[in-house]
Amino acid sequence: MSGVPSEKSPLSRLVLFGVCIAIAGIVAAIGIFGTGILLPPEEIPQPPENDGVMDLMGQKGDVSPDGTNCKGVYNLEEASRQFIAAPTVVDVNEANGNLLVRGPLPLILRDGSDPANGCRNKADWQFAYENLNAMIKKEKDVVPVYLPDSKKTFLTGEMQSFDLADYQVIVISLLNHADNTNYFDIEKAEFGGKFSQCTQAVQEGTLRGQPATLIWSSVEGCPDNYGVCNRLLNTDDEGSGGTCSYKDLIAQMNTLMEEKDPSGKKRLIYYHCTHGSDRTGMVTMGYLMKAASLSYPDALKYTTNLGQENPVIKPHQPKDTLQRLATYYCNAIGGKDCPGNAGVSEGTPTGVITPVPTITPSQTPLPTGTIVPTQTAVPNKPFNPTGSDGAQF
Repeated sequence: MSGVPSEKSPLSRLVLFGVCIAIAGIVAAIGIFGTGILLPPEEIPQPPENDGVMDLMGQKGDVSPDGTNCKGVYNLEEASRQFIAAPTVVDVNEANGNLLVRGPLPLILRDGSDPANGCRNKADWQFAYENLNAMIKKEKDVVPVYLPDSKKTFLTGEMQSFDLADYQVIVISLLNHADNTNYFDIEKAEFGGKFSQCTQAVQEGTLRGQPATLIWSSVEGCPDNYGVCNRLLNTDDEGSGGTCSYKDLIAQMNTLMEEKDPSGKKRLIYYHCTHGSDRTGMVTMGYLMKAASLSYPDALKYTTNLGQENPVIKPHQPKDTLQRLATYYCNAIGGKDCPGNAGVSEGTPTGVITPVPTITPSQTPLPTGTIVPTQTAVPNKPFNPTGSDGAQF
């Protein structure tokens, strides 16, 4: 009838609804596309810088207000001892009193000791000087079991009156150039912006107003590839994202331990990664095989157990890729009981599978008792007998 709207069929209504949905989708797509083109890059919403860098097991990290991330990285303090490979004396030099100490990141990053708390602003992060001092003092009666008897006695005596202020502090940071730059930025600032890299000439900075030294020696484990492993073992790559020669780093640590500091103070050489287990463990293995002439299995054992016969709180064994580089080092220096170098050569044709031996030594029961042979009377000079078959420092 005239003046009465005609009623559309169900099919017509369905077609009209579909057209409207399609138009709305096109408009939305144009809007999103246009936003990406017209907005300058800094105004386009971006994820926080380094978001998730330190995440464990694929979990999303807690991010500080300035966008930095420290999930899974704990304050260097006594409350964190069960989570980290806490500061541990590796060696002492009887002639000059120098101490070599391994450990985790020497920074305060979190508000309080609760691991669930979020990160502070990066501007509030700081070098954990007092906490490092306190954590070393707490273990003053603990000595590595692989040390010769004379060193055990000397170290025990030194530690009874230990105070970090009595030492010239040298920090060797093993942090990498990608994931860990936020943390190394704090170390640089705490040392007055002065640092050397790899085997460059050491630069003296300051820490808490006192002369101190920071060395950036980034290291990493190697994949199943002879060429890559040999490069990481022997070559410095000091450019962006670069690593330092593992072999040269161990040699540098030996030299720093043997030298008397020009200041007249004893040295405390502290080397670290983030948790003190993997990269720090790999470097510890190399030092023990070189300076103490320990076999590969013993170096792995005492690295994992923080210098003791049994694990301290929990084992801290380096990952397989890091053990692999330590294996290459063991073979390079003619070490004892070295596993075979694992990895395919760079020239292996595609599709050819090369058998790869396991990099972890078989865990046969170790004999009861100390592995260090009974030491003869030590003369008034550094202990370093020629041709000795046991631990040599």
